[in-house]
Amino acid sequence: MGELYKRVADEINTTFAIESTVELSFEEAMTPEVIEKYNAKTTGGKYILNPNKG
Repeated sequence: MGELYKRVADEINTTFAIESTVELSFEEAMTPEVIEKYNAKTTGGKYILNPNKG
């Protein structure tokens, strides 16, 4: 298990990095306008839910 923790720590900004287009709170993610946007089947748009936001 220690090897896995080391790998994650070593690669946190490369392999395990998340490049999102928009960071949303749970409240923001539940609005109809935003649901329509992140539910669209498009390429390139990434959304991340941040439970600590808002």
